[in-house]
Amino acid sequence: MLRHLLHRLHLVNTQVIEEFENEAKKKGIAKASRDLLKSLDVEVVGEEFSSKGPILFISNHIGGLDSHALMSKIHRDDYKIVALSTYHVFGPEYSKRLLPIYRKKYWNHAFFEYPLNIRLDTTVQHLVDDEIRLKNRTIIRAAAEWISKGGAVSIFPQGSVGKGVAGGSWKAGVGHLVSQINNPKARIVFARIDGSHGSDLVRYVRGDLRKMFFQRKTLRVSFSKPMPIIKGETPKDTVVQLEQMYMNFST
Repeated sequence: MLRHLLHRLHLVNTQVIEEFENEAKKKGIAKASRDLLKSLDVEVVGEEFSSKGPILFISNHIGGLDSHALMSKIHRDDYKIVALSTYHVFGPEYSKRLLPIYRKKYWNHAFFEYPLNIRLDTTVQHLVDDEIRLKNRTIIRAAAEWISKGGAVSIFPQGSVGKGVAGGSWKAGVGHLVSQINNPKARIVFARIDGSHGSDLVRYVRGDLRKMFFQRKTLRVSFSKPMPIIKGETPKDTVVQLEQMYMNFST
């Protein structure tokens, strides 16, 4: 009900999303993501990443623009991202990179994440908990297989946006992902995004409204050196070790 009402208000600048779709086809995801963020008055600075080989990127997740910040800096055609299924809104080129994670939907998701729901995905609106867990396990397994074959995948182990670097325990999924990677050449790279905020999704509103409420801002993306995959005795042990290592990287 709320989602349909928000759709009727036509608050989102759908043009920037359509432009992203078109540019992604012609110039690639990295360039399209960078230009999308510019259109939202956001600049992304920091190093570019193009190293080859099987890599798991582990990143913090404090704002609504984090996926595009990473996409703009990781220059690999075989790079995929574990993110919410609602990111299919960015079109077929983005969807090729998306390893969709599902979750139970609450009314506040429809409100605060309205820009990501301008195209309703009716096939996942009424999944029960068991179906969600099964889908997510399948995606985590697919991510591990992609890395094992030599590809690159990023994941946000903190789950939802708005947490600090040490904002609570990481989700168990990253531990299960690591445990299933079977390529001895696989490496972990920590990524850190600074300057992001949970309210950044609202920047997708029409330009006149955005300029009333938001100023130009800068996001910075930094990467660690690649390091060997570590595996604890259990996926939970792996999560604990990785979280501590990430905190050391971020301080």
